[in-house]
Amino acid sequence: GQDRLDYSLSGNYYDYYIDSKDEVNLQNWGVNGQWKQKWSPQFLSEVKLTHSNFQNDYLFRASLDPNITVQTRTKLTNRLTETSFQWNQTWKASPLNALNFGFHYSKKNLDFDILFETFPNQLSNEMVSSSAELKTFYIDYDWNISERLAIDFGTRINFLSSFQDEFWEPRLSVD
Repeated sequence: GQDRLDYSLSGNYYDYYIDSKDEVNLQNWGVNGQWKQKWSPQFLSEVKLTHSNFQNDYLFRASLDPNITVQTRTKLTNRLTETSFQWNQTWKASPLNALNFGFHYSKKNLDFDILFETFPNQLSNEMVSSSAELKTFYIDYDWNISERLAIDFGTRINFLSSFQDEFWEPRLSVD
């Protein structure tokens, strides 16, 4: 979707003249797909793929003198994109027990651009870009001891590109 907001202001206020244009443009879109296959009563596969894109454009122009069209201008642009992939497997060893395992991948990109301009002819522009990837492998076991007691235990390992390291996360849940 897309939204446009305009907070412009023009005129004399408390002995001061101000003429401003203050606009925000938001854009957000995404797609996803999912595939599931039940190979047998005991074995299930699932694959998910998603992509999203968010962009925020902000423009501010202002003049404090009615004889000068624009004195300052600021333009900010933020872009965030994310792509992810998930592969999940479930094996029901019995009606009370299941083994779950899989792989998740996610990549995020962030771009930030700022332009600041003051007349006459003072200009500064800064761009920052960053990206990160997350790769996760997991395995867990669901053990339903009775209708009122269930134990879930397992582990996951995360590889985060920005840290160039791995993080182990053991899990235990009793319901």
